[in-house]
Amino acid sequence: MYYTPIHQLLGARGLRSRAPPNATIAMGRVESGRLLDALLKPTTHTYVEWGSGGSTALVSELIVTGAVPPGFRAFSIESSTKWMDDLLARSPQILQAMQKRQLKLVHGDMGATGFLGYPRNFNPDDHTRALEYVRLDKRLGGRKADLVLVDGRFRLACMIEALAHLHKKRHHTPVLLLHDYMPQDKARAAYDLARAAYDFRYTNGTLATLTPKQHVARADMGELLEQALGMPI
Repeated sequence: MYYTPIHQLLGARGLRSRAPPNATIAMGRVESGRLLDALLKPTTHTYVEWGSGGSTALVSELIVTGAVPPGFRAFSIESSTKWMDDLLARSPQILQAMQKRQLKLVHGDMGATGFLGYPRNFNPDDHTRALEYVRLDKRLGGRKADLVLVDGRFRLACMIEALAHLHKKRHHTPVLLLHDYMPQDKARAAYDLARAAYDFRYTNGTLATLTPKQHVARADMGELLEQALGMPI
């Protein structure tokens, strides 16, 4: 796994940063650069991520330094309350972004979690438990997402859930970024099921850029979501 210092990432673009040298994002320079470009795009007004961490610190830096406009909003969904507390303790910029009401941390409560937020003793038939993490209903304050980063658990389910909450307008195409999209990885076969709903455009390192298809059968997506809710990868 690669780590990119946030102050170096922003400094290379001529952007101000208050981040300490040890504040990093768990992506390589190419991947984190792609995320930064997407966040800074003028059409990105609402950002949603599953999986809090370095990406949350990065977007918080953009908020507190004024690199994104006041109307920008970010929503970060995380399964572990302990990890959320750790982030707030070590990343003052996250708390500052929350105080500006431009960032909202959301606990996607899937019960007890272990390493990297995986649910402990998970029963694949327990879709209610998975939905507490995946669902976006009533979490975005009526907004639609221009940019989504899927970097947590239940990634296929998150991609399918995001479909109904993307900001689709004429001359504006929302973007979904999927991290850890690696060749010969056992999870890739599951992630590729999302091709029924998305066009996979290209990859930057292991960060895939996807855009939603124009026409998707709602019934098929419902069936795929039910399948995905049993897959915590």
